[in-house]
Amino acid sequence: MIKVYNSLTKKKNYIKNKNLKLFVCGPTVYDLSHIGHARIYVFFDSFVRFLRNKGFKVKFLMNITDIDDKIINRAKELNKRPFTVARRYEKEFLRDMQALKVKVDILARASEHIDVIIKQIQKLIEKSYAYITKTGSVYFRTKKYKDYGKLSGQDINQLKDIEKSEEKEDPLDFALWKGRTKKDKFEPVWKAPWGYGRPGWHIEDTAITEKYFGVQYDIHGGGIDLIFPHHECEIAQQEAASGKKPFVKIWMHVNLLYVEGKKMSKSLGNFITIRDFIKKYPPRFLRFFILYHHWRSIIDYNQNTLNDIWNKYFKINEFVAKFNLFEKDLSINYSKFLKEINKSLEDDFNTSRVISLILEEINKIEKANKYNESFIKILKELDSFFLCFFPWERLNKKIISLIKKREKLRKSRKFEEADKIREKLKNKFIYLEDLPGKTIVINLN
Repeated sequence: MIKVYNSLTKKKNYIKNKNLKLFVCGPTVYDLSHIGHARIYVFFDSFVRFLRNKGFKVKFLMNITDIDDKIINRAKELNKRPFTVARRYEKEFLRDMQALKVKVDILARASEHIDVIIKQIQKLIEKSYAYITKTGSVYFRTKKYKDYGKLSGQDINQLKDIEKSEEKEDPLDFALWKGRTKKDKFEPVWKAPWGYGRPGWHIEDTAITEKYFGVQYDIHGGGIDLIFPHHECEIAQQEAASGKKPFVKIWMHVNLLYVEGKKMSKSLGNFITIRDFIKKYPPRFLRFFILYHHWRSIIDYNQNTLNDIWNKYFKINEFVAKFNLFEKDLSINYSKFLKEINKSLEDDFNTSRVISLILEEINKIEKANKYNESFIKILKELDSFFLCFFPWERLNKKIISLIKKREKLRKSRKFEEADKIREKLKNKFIYLEDLPGKTIVINLN
């Protein structure tokens, strides 16, 4: 059985339902996505693929936050309409996800679920969990919901103002709807029974999940920075509206990614977009880099760490390219190795431990100079959800032609020209290793 750490229970819980509904908080589309975003989405993509590999049926839902203050501010900055900005960066996000082979079943825009959002707010007003202000805004009565703080482990009496506003009954109340009296080209507005305005951030997600999953479902994922207030507010809204607990059985929060010990920030100049990363390295390496770490551990992105993990990535790729050169030995048994792999995956999806086990086994094979084909079969099976051990792209005709040209130059003892081709290929992440009588091609793409 598979168990994962649950932020709600503060312990590892078994995943019991074979038909799973899994939701992950998607991006707020106002800028290019960074490698911290990549960490979350690559992890959950791999995790969903693993669950399916183990026989689970998973419905994988992600939202797109296309209504938000950040988008409105960016629209003003660019002098463009907010949806023009949102659609542009949504397109860029999808391009990045495609480059990393991240797939979801349903991608839901907040702006296309206004009717569901209004219905949920109405339900909360009817139950007196929400109130309308003079400006037409709607706030959630946080203290009326007695379990507030159960996800983040905070005492409600110790909390301070969540969202500043003079019209709130209580400083802890948060916006479900932001009332607007006049039209503004930088701010999208919809008509609700209580007046014009737009939804608050937290209500967007619960309305979307209720539409596709109902009022209760299995797994909610996101970054650890979303636990409070975002996910805390989601629980309060949905459980107050439906009267059913728990809203979500298992909460999975991926830890942060720092750059040289600091939070990513444009002002600090350490903001690394996915686009920037894959200009320097193959997209497959970014998946490897992410899965090399346990999802609940902090990643400190720095050049030393990057170089170390690149060397490990190279070692696995080199081994795959040279595998058939080792001496076959059918007597080698990988049952213990496979047992350790499965144990690591089924206990909190420990991809970090799996990669360490693979590297240890490769060292043993290289030392003994003997292999059994079942090892490569295990690696291929793992790669059905890791997607980082085998090349994504076959060598095209142009690359093959360059490799052949280099061979001819070497035979003609034109080593300087041959080395230039080797360097050219290296810049395309194709490494050549010359062995007696043959050249091994290591494709890192």
